[in-house]
Amino acid sequence: MSAGATTDAAGMPAASLAHLPLPLFAAPMGLGGLALAWRQGAAAFGLPGVIGEAVAALALAAFGAVALAYAAKALRHPAATAAELAHPVRAVFASAVTVALIIAALVVLPWSRDAGTVLLAAGAAAHLAVAVALLARWIAHPTEIAHAAPTWLIPLVGNILVPLGAVPAGWPELGWLFFGLGAGLWLFVTPILLYRLIFHPDLPPRLLPTLAILLAPPSVGMLSWLALTGGPLDAMARVLFGLAVFFALALAALAPRLARLPFFLSWWAYTFPLAAFAAATARYAASVGGAVAQAAALGLLAVATLVVALVAACTLRALARGEVLRPE
Repeated sequence: MSAGATTDAAGMPAASLAHLPLPLFAAPMGLGGLALAWRQGAAAFGLPGVIGEAVAALALAAFGAVALAYAAKALRHPAATAAELAHPVRAVFASAVTVALIIAALVVLPWSRDAGTVLLAAGAAAHLAVAVALLARWIAHPTEIAHAAPTWLIPLVGNILVPLGAVPAGWPELGWLFFGLGAGLWLFVTPILLYRLIFHPDLPPRLLPTLAILLAPPSVGMLSWLALTGGPLDAMARVLFGLAVFFALALAALAPRLARLPFFLSWWAYTFPLAAFAAATARYAASVGGAVAQAAALGLLAVATLVVALVAACTLRALARGEVLRPE
């Protein structure tokens, strides 16, 4: 092929770093979430701690690799990067970068409080800036309801993750601030999303896996609430866990439909919410006791691990084929 060719021998668009997608940052999010779930399992049930630490190291490596690759894209293909950030749907995934950074902080904090605190401060500040910028854009340039998707929860409700790092870092007031932001925006945004999902045409197939994101806010919210209050399972934690169970059951009812979808990078949307729900269930089971609760928690951790492994394998295969670097 000539140097200027834009298609490969099969007639497909040529792979190019210009097409590296922002949603790929969901990979370190999912891996990091699984690491945190295994740590919760180790604390609750005495599971091998080495598993969570190994997954944590893998999550950091994935974050570094994706961040370096996207930085290279931004330097070599600034126009493509700017176009992605201006896109009405894909721009939301800029918040996946900042959430991945916050999760990296949560992963690092037990190893180094200083390093974890620096990452947390950077991630929280950057995430707040992205959330404000996106909300200001939506207000200044009203978007169509068809562009609304569960991905909106990432920038607006992702703030609810910060308390998980702010408390061990010694910043409880910052934790309460971000919890209030995340929880409040969750209450505002969820009705909009349910209205769009119920009364308007289906999401495009590529976005259908993002329905799983609905599971993340109540799951993370429960864990953050308990981190902030520092006490045993209370009424608010039980309410949040009950909401997480409801969304998990709703997603289980949709599972046959979702299972028929071909592989998209958006499959990573399954991973972090499942891991967060597994961690929340482990915390709940450790508090209430009982063989049934423990079995459910261990089963969910196994499911989350298998899903992350499957999505990671599919992603590596897509990378090897150059499919991730082609336009969608």
